[in-house]
Amino acid sequence: MADTAPILTIAEARLPLGSDGTMTAPISLTVQPGELVLLDLVGPQQAAAFADAVCGLVEPHGGRVAFLGRNWQNEPPDKVDALRGRIGRLHGTDPWLTWMTVAENL
Repeated sequence: MADTAPILTIAEARLPLGSDGTMTAPISLTVQPGELVLLDLVGPQQAAAFADAVCGLVEPHGGRVAFLGRNWQNEPPDKVDALRGRIGRLHGTDPWLTWMTVAENL
């Protein structure tokens, strides 16, 4: 079986956590296919800002963020748009259906 690229790679990146300019400490994280990572961020603004950063909508301050092995900042706009089309994103304060398991909600 051929090796596959990680779904998400964050390498020593400082990510914005909102409009006030707050940044994370340098983060390194690799998410492989089939893995699930749950992050507990403070409030919906921080969660949205973090999601924007890992989806390539906001550049990290230092380090890099890559999706499927491709650094968001090194790809042309049409490739970036196509890559973002492969990402599902939940919005809102309570997007989970309470009668379903986490796996069923995904």
